[in-house]
Amino acid sequence: MLKRTGAYAQILRDRPASTEDDGLRSWTDKVRELGKNWRESLYSVHNFDDLTGEWRTVCESFTLRLSEVRNQRVLCEALMKLVAASDEASGVGAPKDRPKDEYNPVQEVGADLLTESGTLCGEIDRSRLRVLPRMHTPQNGLTERSLSHNLSLCDPSEVTQSMATQTISSN
Repeated sequence: MLKRTGAYAQILRDRPASTEDDGLRSWTDKVRELGKNWRESLYSVHNFDDLTGEWRTVCESFTLRLSEVRNQRVLCEALMKLVAASDEASGVGAPKDRPKDEYNPVQEVGADLLTESGTLCGEIDRSRLRVLPRMHTPQNGLTERSLSHNLSLCDPSEVTQSMATQTISSN
């Protein structure tokens, strides 16, 4: 939704200048903590529900037309937070040949998903969208590719199964 509507640029452009440094730093720290907690919850019996409100906001927006999304600030903020926290939590796609003391079940599952299906997403059919480990993050400018450091959302026409599998060995 952020990509297709261009809302990612609007939300950043509309931020109040007075809170730019402290607000951004605080938001970034919070998102990093959310990502860490989300990742750690995968290794434990604790449920991760710190983003339930944001997910509810997204689900309640399903009746909106895409052209209306960029004018829904609360929705755009929820989407941005979900993207950033999931990116922080991911850490997937790395090669599986690492020392046992560095075992990471999230990376293990991610590598298996990429090998088997060419996407890290098990909920959306790969003929619609693919989630892949990000190989390069733009260093300047603001595009939808700038939103994440670890994950990349791709149209299926942008990638083939062999390209997705090569991503595993490139990481």
